[in-house]
Amino acid sequence: MFLIRQIFLPSGSRKSLLFWNWTAGILCGLLNLGCDSAPSSPAPPAEEVVQPESVEVEIVAGGREINKSDALKPMPAEPEMTSEPLPQVAPKSVTEPRFSEAELNELGIEVFSSAQFELRSDAVQPSNEGEFQRLPGYVDQLISWVQSKREDRIPSHELKSLQGSIMEDPALFLQAGLAPEELKDVRHGLYRGQEFWMREQQTDYFRRHLLFHEVVHCLLDVQGYAIPVWFHEGMAERIAVHQIDEKGNVLFAQVPGDSQVDGGFGRMQLIREEIDAGRFKTLNAVQEIEPREFYSGDTSYAWAWALCYFLAEHPQTKEQFTLLTEAKSAQQFKQMTNEMLSHQTDRLKADWLVFTSQLEPGFNFQKMLIDWISRSQQTSADVSFSLDADHNWQNSGYQVMAGKTYQITARGQYVVDDDPKDWICEPQGVSVEYVDGFPLGMVQAVIYDSESADAQKERVFLKPIPIGSERSLTAPKSGTLFFRINDHANSWENNRGEIAIQIQARSASE
Repeated sequence: MFLIRQIFLPSGSRKSLLFWNWTAGILCGLLNLGCDSAPSSPAPPAEEVVQPESVEVEIVAGGREINKSDALKPMPAEPEMTSEPLPQVAPKSVTEPRFSEAELNELGIEVFSSAQFELRSDAVQPSNEGEFQRLPGYVDQLISWVQSKREDRIPSHELKSLQGSIMEDPALFLQAGLAPEELKDVRHGLYRGQEFWMREQQTDYFRRHLLFHEVVHCLLDVQGYAIPVWFHEGMAERIAVHQIDEKGNVLFAQVPGDSQVDGGFGRMQLIREEIDAGRFKTLNAVQEIEPREFYSGDTSYAWAWALCYFLAEHPQTKEQFTLLTEAKSAQQFKQMTNEMLSHQTDRLKADWLVFTSQLEPGFNFQKMLIDWISRSQQTSADVSFSLDADHNWQNSGYQVMAGKTYQITARGQYVVDDDPKDWICEPQGVSVEYVDGFPLGMVQAVIYDSESADAQKERVFLKPIPIGSERSLTAPKSGTLFFRINDHANSWENNRGEIAIQIQARSASE
């Protein structure tokens, strides 16, 4: 159940209130998804001041030139932001209607409407008018998508329409009284109750992305308890990642691919840059990001998106993750999160590291995860097992001891790509393409010690040992051998075949 902040709701029937309360619950429960509304308890960010009963939300487009590989390129400097707090003003959930549509048109503001959404914009040009005309219908699709997931919980009450503004010139809206005064210091988006304002974006994709992000905030604004900012922003980002099929249907909460990256979704690149710079964030560290950090740059949004995606999709956490929005207080939310992450913590930490360190457009989440099931039951010094070519790290079940030497051989042929035809590979890999410094398809290994007290023991997965067709390996530490073939995170599904792995312990005399 959700607590209702009635001050956010426009005057009108309580039926509308009930609808949005139900819709918020539905949205948070569907498909492990959720959304955000900046919490009322943490200190507000300087750029987007949170009034006692209002919320201002900013989302950053990434602001960069992006290519199809989401290559790690430097991002331009962020615009300068004010650090002065804005004056405390009484919040208004929706601006009072002051102009007719004809009067708005005279001001240079176009109006587009659908059954559940009204859009105002001064950014309409002949080249983008068709896109603007479609936006209200896309918002209706988002609301319908939410409703379709939990039909049994949807009341039949009257729906109060959302209202949003996409602004090329925010001063026009401010001077006309169509936007709150504090909008002047917001770089991207702000919402109040069931109304939001956002600045025009450079691409059609990111205009829609930010629009959906703000709509999700509005849908959940009725909940009114202190869900942390990482959850708010991460889930709004997760739902907003979308694509449109050939029939005009919007698919929400998608794995970001090339089209999303080209359109401005730069979260994956930012995370890879952070890790390369030695600023990896653990599961706990992401949850501890301060609210102000979200409004001073992109990286906090990136980490929050990644964490929410990970928890919503991971087999170990996905069911409990759907229950988080049932928390009735910030303390209960924290307790539920801690419980969710308390099982097989070391494995979750390793999976999180592998996931974030290999992010790229079109990644296959399930195939990225470590396969913890043992491939063999070690009964002697010699072990043989089959390594699948279509999955990331796989547990051999073979225990090695520090200082001892092992002979590892890999045999077989397998497919590492099928476009335009099958690429046949052997354990040494193919040198025509390299992935993270090693040939595509090369057999690699790591030694993971599950019994170690090292808080960073999962970091071994960032430093694979090249095996190729054969290698004599003196174990630098004790632990279990994990194997994989080297490949991109978005390319596991087009691999086929198995590799025969044999491990032999060598005696001291050899």
